[in-house]
Amino acid sequence: KEYVSNDEYLADAYYYDAVCAQILSNSDAESKLVSFIDNFPQSSRISMAYFYLANYYYSDKNYKKALTQYRQVEVSKLDRSAMPEYEFKFGYCLFQSGNIKKAKDYFSSVMVTDSRYASSASYYYAHIQYMQGDYELALDKFQKLMEDKKFAGIVPYYIAQIYFYLDRNDELIAMSDDLIAKSKDTRKAEIQQMVGEVYYKQNNYEKALEYYNKANDIVPQSNDYQIGYCYYQLKEYEKAVPFLEKYVSANDSISQNALYHLGDIYLYLRDKDKARAMFLQASTMDYNP
Repeated sequence: KEYVSNDEYLADAYYYDAVCAQILSNSDAESKLVSFIDNFPQSSRISMAYFYLANYYYSDKNYKKALTQYRQVEVSKLDRSAMPEYEFKFGYCLFQSGNIKKAKDYFSSVMVTDSRYASSASYYYAHIQYMQGDYELALDKFQKLMEDKKFAGIVPYYIAQIYFYLDRNDELIAMSDDLIAKSKDTRKAEIQQMVGEVYYKQNNYEKALEYYNKANDIVPQSNDYQIGYCYYQLKEYEKAVPFLEKYVSANDSISQNALYHLGDIYLYLRDKDKARAMFLQASTMDYNP
């Protein structure tokens, strides 16, 4: 029969008391875990104690302190069942600290497991791919999360933005109305702005105006030139003027284009002096209209 010292029984008592306090979110959890680590540094449970102390800080959103404790964990001494949680939370702390590359490695390991952390790891892995401009790869993972209860509400926004960046315009338009209907104001305006841009690129100026104006009704966007140009193309010249005039004091290619369009508008409105002034100002710029 294996001999167990009283010190080991005592260590186990302190350990389980501290772990229970952490799991139950008791206010004394931190002090109990720190006390165990300080008093029983040779315990076979020391790595698990560091793990639970890290989890305490993680739950408190103190990711810097959590990261310090996760680094103390000797992985070979960690319970096998705790590995996915450890790797995900360690990865998330790295993500929060800005160590994206290392975080991605941890998420990659967890997302192929059947643990409760797999979908979260897959989401953050896809998020990193999205941040890094790997849109096709991120899209594949986000699409697989469409039925996930935790992420079904957020991944469609990523998918819509990826469709926009990849010029997959028909797919963006197909999903936009349903997504707009489900969205809160800020996100709704973002989608409407993107759809407006798609129609603008397709020279569908009437539809572009519809979505630009809807977006502006919620949150002002940086689309005055596009709106002015849409009105210009639709021959609604008097509506175009106030939008295009916002660019006459600048000195760039957009300003030059706006001045040429204003010159044309003023010719139509039979204001030859203003038309001449617009064309003259545009001609002093070196950009290609």
